[in-house]
Amino acid sequence: MIGGGVQKSLEEGLEYMTETVGGAGGAIGLNKDGNVGVFFNTQCMSWAYISGVDSETVHYGYFAGEHLKTAL
Repeated sequence: MIGGGVQKSLEEGLEYMTETVGGAGGAIGLNKDGNVGVFFNTQCMSWAYISGVDSETVHYGYFAGEHLKTAL
């Protein structure tokens, strides 16, 4: 999807994959402006990133909807 934002693009891409091949997965996406999206349709997925916008904080999670932060 063009113009829908990185998060929406990840969600739509993984939903399409599930409909097309019946699989599940996850991804971390980054757009040209440094905006980060995280989406997965598995039971859980370890993820983490440090953003250029906020390079003093680690963002991470494991379960759906979980978004934890720790200062460096």
